[in-house]
Amino acid sequence: MNMNLDLAFNPTLEGIFGSDLFSYPGFILDDSPRLEENDPLEDLNHDHFPVKQTELPFGLDPTQIQREQSNKVAIPRTRQIKSWNTRSRVSLACNSCRTTKVKCSGHRPVCDRCERLGIQCNYGERKRQTSGKMIDELKSQIDELENLLSEIYPTLDARAAHLVDQSTAKYAMHYRPKLSHATSSVTCNVPDWLNRLKTTLENPYIVPSSSRQDIEGQLSSSFDYYQNSSTMVIKEDVDTLKRPERVLADHLIRTYFRVVHPFFPIVGKIAFLNQYHLFYSDSTVRPRDQWLAVFNFICAIAHTHIAPTQRTTSCNERPHAIHFSRGWMLSMIKTSLCNHENLQQVQIEGLAAFYLLSVGQVNRSWKCCHAAISSALAMGLNLRNESTITAPLSKEIRYRVWWSLYALDNFLCGVTGRPITVSGRFCTAPRPSPFEEKTFSTASISESTKDRMSQNYLHKELPELPHPNTSIESGFDKRSDYSCSATLTLCKDELFSYSRTEHVPESDSSCFYHIATLSTILRDVIEYIYAPSAVQRTWPQVELRINLSLRNVEIWLLSLPPSYGLRDTDGTKPLNDQSRKLALVLCYTRIMITQPCLRRHMPTASEASSCPESSYDPIAEMCIQNASQLLDLLPNEPNLPWLFGFCPCWCALHCIMQTIGVFLTALILQSEFSNSSRIAVAERLMKASIWIRELSKVDDSAHKAWSFTSDLIAKHSARLGLSSWQLPGALD
Repeated sequence: MNMNLDLAFNPTLEGIFGSDLFSYPGFILDDSPRLEENDPLEDLNHDHFPVKQTELPFGLDPTQIQREQSNKVAIPRTRQIKSWNTRSRVSLACNSCRTTKVKCSGHRPVCDRCERLGIQCNYGERKRQTSGKMIDELKSQIDELENLLSEIYPTLDARAAHLVDQSTAKYAMHYRPKLSHATSSVTCNVPDWLNRLKTTLENPYIVPSSSRQDIEGQLSSSFDYYQNSSTMVIKEDVDTLKRPERVLADHLIRTYFRVVHPFFPIVGKIAFLNQYHLFYSDSTVRPRDQWLAVFNFICAIAHTHIAPTQRTTSCNERPHAIHFSRGWMLSMIKTSLCNHENLQQVQIEGLAAFYLLSVGQVNRSWKCCHAAISSALAMGLNLRNESTITAPLSKEIRYRVWWSLYALDNFLCGVTGRPITVSGRFCTAPRPSPFEEKTFSTASISESTKDRMSQNYLHKELPELPHPNTSIESGFDKRSDYSCSATLTLCKDELFSYSRTEHVPESDSSCFYHIATLSTILRDVIEYIYAPSAVQRTWPQVELRINLSLRNVEIWLLSLPPSYGLRDTDGTKPLNDQSRKLALVLCYTRIMITQPCLRRHMPTASEASSCPESSYDPIAEMCIQNASQLLDLLPNEPNLPWLFGFCPCWCALHCIMQTIGVFLTALILQSEFSNSSRIAVAERLMKASIWIRELSKVDDSAHKAWSFTSDLIAKHSARLGLSSWQLPGALD
């Protein structure tokens, strides 16, 4: 087709070819639509015009029509640049026009109005961007407030904490972690702990809580290495006036005051020894029944520590049972609610509780200790004696009776898992004097004892109420739930009050003085962490109390004289008898404080929190280290005479089984606690098993504990990651 083709408009052609030929964008016709700005220009040389294939009238030649149309040439229309419409709406106006509510041209960087007025033109962010930034800022503020609330939540009293829980209950389904209670009660009963470990090993997958409780109930009823299920026989036909030979009696009395008295000074040593010598030197002397009961209970307790090294399990006649029957018939059988309490009756009930603990009757011991504490409360031994008539020595003996029962009650709660008898809030009796009884006669010691009674000396080590100017954790002073048993927080100035005891010579009295101080910290832990009411507290609350208790233990450690050697971190200094006893109590207390942090990592334990935990817990590592340190106090090779000369049998069994529970838990959690060497933990477990096996030869409770432990380790050695040489069978 020729570019110079001139086609004239002809109505006839329009009827023949149709109007589409002349309305094509390449043609310029007066009545055709105008080209828009963005319409593409077609190439006129192209041969695919949309011509309708209509039938021509008869006698009309198409070539003739083309010649008639060659008078015009199709000229493409040029683009038209659309001018800016100032009346159109812009998407974003500048800040100046938006403020004055004037229409903005939207030009960048300066709009027409701002350029005309010569003012600064700034464009802000769009509404979507502003809203997004505002939401992010509000979210960060909420997160910061939630973190602050989580920190101060443990310091609130019960009413304020309940109000916070109610206010945040509406956000329970929100993605943020809620402040609901995330912990459950933790038992301090070692057999129950071992039962749960066995349940975890036999059921590696998490099971429903109901079935797990059924399994734990079956295990609890089938395993208890104490002698609670055995019956006690009191021989009523025993001769209550019969006394042992003088040589045997001297040996029993020396054993009691050497092994038991440092832990349990419920009897005045000087007064009792004077009466004892008079009783054996003069045959005409007829003591009262209560004194004879005290004497027989002391002999019975001493026999329980002598007999394991001198008998086998096949012995039928046990001398300690004879002495206990005599003491029981002399005192307990005559006890009535109509009788008034007296000091000797409290001592009798306390000694009976101690004997029952020594023979493995821990449940009966707890009941008897409860009766002794009730009698002591009736006498007011838990209160400070302000009488000017009572001699200082008599006051001191009463204070020691109370603190002996106090410490025994703490230990029985840890063994049985039962509640404590009396709260520390009801105790105002000062801690026992660190001086020996024989030194009370001197003028200086007697005067210092009087000063101590009036709170001017020695008794500022742990105040009954937190100091008002305490700078550390002072917010806890206002919460009654945190002010338990006079062991909360200490300011730095109070540390200097400890230095007054550094010049006190080492003795059994000073040892018990420090044990009583440590018992107040342990009771605070039992009241707060191991009580059933702990389910109402969050884990941050429990963890905060654990840290406070550990801090108080460190302060107690600073109060010890350097001569004890417990501050020696490298362990190169050898420990004497008093230092070893304090170290045993220290390790036991630390394990009681830190073991909830270790046990909550158990995947199937009921105390595991629903919130994710980190793989490394320094407090749980501390629990394993304390168990290792407690086991380091024992020789590598079992030596029963040395053991029973160092600590009572019941104390050794409970502490060793406690370390076995810690080591088994650590082996189960070996993937979580990678920093602890599995081989070292396995070696510690083997050492503890060797000691339990040796104790099983002379003690019935230890025999049951060894049977359970050896069977548990042998069945689940693969899960625990123990090799063949580390199994209990390799010990034989």
